[in-house]
Amino acid sequence: MDAAYPDELRLGLDALHAEALEQCMAVDVDCCLPQLTDILSQYDSAGDLVRHAIDFGYVWAERGQGEPHWVEKWQAVMELEDCHRLDLALDLAQNLHCYEFIPRDMDLVQYGMELAQKEGVLNQDPLLNECFDSVAYAQHHMAKYGLSSTDHGYAARNGREILCVYSQPARGPEMTM
Repeated sequence: MDAAYPDELRLGLDALHAEALEQCMAVDVDCCLPQLTDILSQYDSAGDLVRHAIDFGYVWAERGQGEPHWVEKWQAVMELEDCHRLDLALDLAQNLHCYEFIPRDMDLVQYGMELAQKEGVLNQDPLLNECFDSVAYAQHHMAKYGLSSTDHGYAARNGREILCVYSQPARGPEMTM
């Protein structure tokens, strides 16, 4: 395999009877996520577009390695961050650990219990397990992180640093003299 042309890309170039991406021109791009719009205009080079599209395919197929509600969390985070770009969507997929999330259809009793178990609050004392108010625990968690409502659930940043590999972080105005 040529490092510059992964198998998927080589197959595509062969189908187009092209030797390199520089010989190609993208005329249309479609995505399974409706938030990502006007993707073609986001790229100056077919090479970058194709490489990001291949990586998107890997991310989509992997789906957080089976993590429950992964797609919903990704979509909620994209909505929270007003993401309409493919490169930013890829970065957000790699940084979902930087967000707290509750699926829209999640029962608060169930969520509070899962959260408390994950955080090690439960299963230490049987009496505590019996008296535990999982709804109040879930509501406290939502308030603590200030979760915002999205179409796919409730999401908020949790304070961890977001690392950008595909996109450039938004910069504020620079001061010059």
